[in-house]
Parts: sequence; structure tokens; C-alpha cells
Amino acid sequence: MAFVSTLNDFRHNLATRFLSIIWLSAIDFSKLVFAGGCVINALCQVPFSDIQEQDINVFYSFDDWIDLEETATSIILRLKIPGALPL
Repeated sequence: MAFVSTLNDFRHNLATRFLSIIWLSAIDFSKLVFAGGCVINALCQVPFSDIQEQDINVFYSFDDWIDLEETATSIILRLKIPGALPL
């Protein structure tokens, strides 16, 4: 198994395999981290054969339920409102 060697290659794989261009900019990475099969898949030079089965796990890094709800709501709104995300 061969892995990508640059961040640009990782981003390209994430975009082409998981349409991250649609959702990645909606995530506040100062509060959230994502992991899961999609991250491992994007790190590999060749995609997994079961790409439709890859998950995206999101982890909140603080202990503040109100902020978590506000963060999640903000992401949802940014994904729903046309033009809210940069291209």
C-alpha cells in the first residue's frame, strides 16, 4: 500500500473521492477534527474498492454542549445556504 507524499495530494484525493470541496470549508477546525475511513482512503494513492462504505467521523474537542450545538448548527446552515461556502 502506497501513501500520498504531500498535503496537496491528500486534499486532491479527499476532493475527488469524497466531494470535500462541498463540505470541507464548512468545518471549523479550531473546534472539530475529522477522521475515519475517508481520511485513511485519502492518504492512500489508490482508492479503496469499497469507497461508498467509507465514513467520516467528526470529533468535538471541548466540553461545552452549548458551543457544540452552535458549531453543528453553523455547519448545517453553511451547507444548506447557497453561496455560503467559498468555491
